[in-house]
Amino acid sequence: MKKLFRIAALSLLLVITAFFIAGCDFGTSESSSSSDQQDSPTQKITVDPDSFSATVDEIAGYYYITITGTATNTSGKNFSYASVSFSVFDSDGAQIGNAIDNISNLSAGTTWKFSAMGVLQSPPATYRLTDITAF
Repeated sequence: MKKLFRIAALSLLLVITAFFIAGCDFGTSESSSSSDQQDSPTQKITVDPDSFSATVDEIAGYYYITITGTATNTSGKNFSYASVSFSVFDSDGAQIGNAIDNISNLSAGTTWKFSAMGVLQSPPATYRLTDITAF
């Protein structure tokens, strides 16, 4: 009976945690309306697409991609966390993985030199910036 009670209590705790996480807004909206753009991470963190470069190393049948570039906190406030995420595609245009990087304590006005990394099972051909998160 105690085991059943513990399982029920743990399940309830997990459900409450899931609702809390789902209800939190960490500013990851990518909406294109002008009122939403003021709060979107793309307005808080400015990336320089001209700074992007990628290297790929093949080791033991896996492909290790590193996408480097710069991003600047243009929000005027400090962030405790920021991340960039890229989708990686093969030569047929199929998504084969992601490359991500994150940083803690990104101060207002600071430029971040990121190195987004991913491990792939197929050789990559292209990549695209897909997400910027900051809070």
